[in-house]
Amino acid sequence: MDFRQLGVILGDIELPEGTYSGVTADSRAVNPGDIFVAMSGTKTDGAKFADAAVAAGAVAVIAAPDAVLADVPVPIIRHDDPRRALALIAASLAGLQPEIMLAVTGTAGKTSVLDSHAHGLGLTGPTGTSAANALAADADVVLCVGTRLQDFTTGSWSCFQNPDVKLISINAAAFDATKHGALSVVADAKMTLQELDGLLGDWRAPEARMAQAQAAMGEWRSYLEGRRAVTNDVPRYSEVVGAIH
Repeated sequence: MDFRQLGVILGDIELPEGTYSGVTADSRAVNPGDIFVAMSGTKTDGAKFADAAVAAGAVAVIAAPDAVLADVPVPIIRHDDPRRALALIAASLAGLQPEIMLAVTGTAGKTSVLDSHAHGLGLTGPTGTSAANALAADADVVLCVGTRLQDFTTGSWSCFQNPDVKLISINAAAFDATKHGALSVVADAKMTLQELDGLLGDWRAPEARMAQAQAAMGEWRSYLEGRRAVTNDVPRYSEVVGAIH
């Protein structure tokens, strides 16, 4: 892709002439023609590896305005949010994603689904969101990926209220894959989802279902905004959590 397209993607930034073919935030994974996005983390800063990325073939470096970079012979693009820049460029390279997609995060361990994801619904269960629980209540098929289906996840089995609901559980542990009478798939989650994606082909969930999910998540976010709103009184717990996160 052309740097001019990149400038549009990142918000009408003027860039010199050039082309790129990929993007990565890992200097060890750079291929010739990639853009390297230097992001700061909890242990180190990607800016430290900009020269290594360029040596591996990176054609540009994206970094925060205050990032300290080595003197590299490629364009340095300053961006207020390198993480968002990475997401925007990756999305432009990957093409359109499925129009209908729902994502429910787990309660134990970390998830790779951002809270800001357009199709994310959050957790199910008593510690979950009203949106996720609303969709779970009448679901007819639930694809469980890597979950142990504990009480927090299932609401002590109160979340899934459809008497005909079918669970499909993908898990590397056979013990967890067979819980609650699920159709068990003992396998690597990523590989299984890739195969399932191919088998589903052009299948889409009903548009009405997606609209229901988006409306439910909109209501949940409005509720959160109200609870996190700062008052002049002693801060509520929800205000403190909102300020921190």
